[in-house]
Amino acid sequence: MADHKDIIPEFYRSFSCIAGSCPDTCCKDWDIVVNDEVLDFYNSKNDTDTLSRIQKDEDGDNVIVFENGVCPFLSADKLCSIQQKYGEEHICKTCRLFPRITQDYTEFTEYLLTPACPEAARLMIINKDKFDFISDTLSVHGDNSYSCEYMNFLLNMRSLTAEMLHEKSPFPQKMRKVLAFSEHVQLLIDDEIFDEAKAREFTEFSDKDAKADIGDVFELHKDLDVMDKDWLRLAVSCKNEKLPEEIYEELTSMALYYTARYYLTAISSYDIITTIKRAFCACVVCAALISHENAGSDEQKRMLIYQKYSKEIEHSDENLDAFTDAFLEEKFSSQRLAAMLAPYIHNHTS
Repeated sequence: MADHKDIIPEFYRSFSCIAGSCPDTCCKDWDIVVNDEVLDFYNSKNDTDTLSRIQKDEDGDNVIVFENGVCPFLSADKLCSIQQKYGEEHICKTCRLFPRITQDYTEFTEYLLTPACPEAARLMIINKDKFDFISDTLSVHGDNSYSCEYMNFLLNMRSLTAEMLHEKSPFPQKMRKVLAFSEHVQLLIDDEIFDEAKAREFTEFSDKDAKADIGDVFELHKDLDVMDKDWLRLAVSCKNEKLPEEIYEELTSMALYYTARYYLTAISSYDIITTIKRAFCACVVCAALISHENAGSDEQKRMLIYQKYSKEIEHSDENLDAFTDAFLEEKFSSQRLAAMLAPYIHNHTS
């Protein structure tokens, strides 16, 4: 059997929590599940103060009971009082690992960060050339739950997608090309044709007769499951904002992140087009918010916008399902999404 591969990008290795210097905190808003091993440790210490702040939720998970939307263990200096008391090894697994992501595909494991952390967002968005997309051919082994032929095809298609995103052309032009390519690849997957040569035989979309309203993307977000309703209302209201050219490279990084994180989920779902459409939506909405906030020259503001989108939209199974269902509608077809970017192609001045 071939050696197991660990794909660890440099930004993953260099990540370190900036704790009290963080412009946000991951210790508020969302549920924090306490794993059994850590709970057993608190019981062994007879730590009644800590245990009194943990209770079972309706799903039977042990969760920390927040106070006014904030973890009770968050100290005044924005540090974890449990970590200060017992050390990092005795905080719950959720907190210890965030914002790190591990995706195990048996033959190889990929490591990423989620931009739901401002520092992780900064590291990934300014390091767009540092995503590692393997395209090695996997051997056929009996211990895989998936077809190596199909996985090899997905790896190659993901690498080709990344190559298109790295092209030296404006982001709207690259994204239109990726949408057309991905639609073609999806049709091949639907027919179980895993042929790279055929995948390269795609035609970019024409805007002729393509009816598209970019406002549909913002309306799609209106009923999503979010923690901050005021933020959602603001995001939806930005549908008439433009995509600032000065952040095109950052939007490329966001699209690369989505491609890195979600493309290979098609090994079980046989659906790669949803990944690309979700990347499109994230880029369009974040760009509009940046334009609305006049944040083009303020890196920290921009990172917080990318972070907030990820935190509010991406980390909810209900939202992921809502996107998948909506993308079946004709108004969210790949061609119509591509047509939404046509004005930015025609008006590009460089």
